[in-house]
Amino acid sequence: ILYAEQEGWLAVFREVLAEVPPELSLAQAAINAVLHMPPIGDPAILDLIDELKEREPSPEIKSAILAVEDLARRELAEALAERNGVPLAEDPKPAIIAAATIAASGWFREYHVLAPGFDMSQAPAQFSKVLKVALGPFDD
Repeated sequence: ILYAEQEGWLAVFREVLAEVPPELSLAQAAINAVLHMPPIGDPAILDLIDELKEREPSPEIKSAILAVEDLARRELAEALAERNGVPLAEDPKPAIIAAATIAASGWFREYHVLAPGFDMSQAPAQFSKVLKVALGPFDD
């Protein structure tokens, strides 16, 4: 499930990030990109979330989640560096923002999305608040 449409959602992820107005900070660009990440409403992802709520994920599922998070972190860091016009190797800020973004995503998934009774319709608004807390120091 996590890998099936990887290239498709990565392409949409890049498009969404490219459409963020240039006057927004790197932190705001990251927030906008992850809030519009295509897998969020994917029925297969929603089924996986339901399954994860019912039982502890297998080592294979945990590994797949970490691999997808790492891929998203790298893609986001590279896209933010490109947006910033400075190579990633010369400016750590895009990588730090990307890491904070993906860490906030993992925290939100573990403590909110997978919590019993969580209302997925509230996820975008609640996740946006978490991202603003996580990325607030970088919002310049």
